[in-house]
Amino acid sequence: MSNGITPNELAQHLETAKRILKRIEAWWPVAEQVRGGVGKIPAVATLILPKTVWNDLSKEKQVSLTFYAENMIGDIRNHPEKYLTLPSSAPIYQSMLANYRNISDGFWAVVTGRFINEDSKKLMVDSSLVKGDAFWDYEQDKFGVRASS
Repeated sequence: MSNGITPNELAQHLETAKRILKRIEAWWPVAEQVRGGVGKIPAVATLILPKTVWNDLSKEKQVSLTFYAENMIGDIRNHPEKYLTLPSSAPIYQSMLANYRNISDGFWAVVTGRFINEDSKKLMVDSSLVKGDAFWDYEQDKFGVRASS
């Protein structure tokens, strides 16, 4: 995990990311989601941001957010119910929990979207920017950037 950086460097990136996300959350609800996880579709930790926000960030801050997205995997494994939007009475709830608990390393992405309605803060997700290496290798369509590059 985290491509050869020290634990201290990782901690600094994660703190930077948390500060960025806190500022964003003051005016837009940052979306941390798990996509997939149903049937043979693998679970993918996904950080969704407005494209305008991503474009205004320095490269260093963008890198910090990619480390944050990668580190969502541990939280998803430990607290899968936090990411499930299904009611616990849904027939597939338990299998989805199990799939989330077993999310594979490297299955994460940072994606952006355009506002379709700024008043309601709704985004149309349309760009996959960075993907974890394992997810990149899994995907047939190579959109965005492979994390290790």
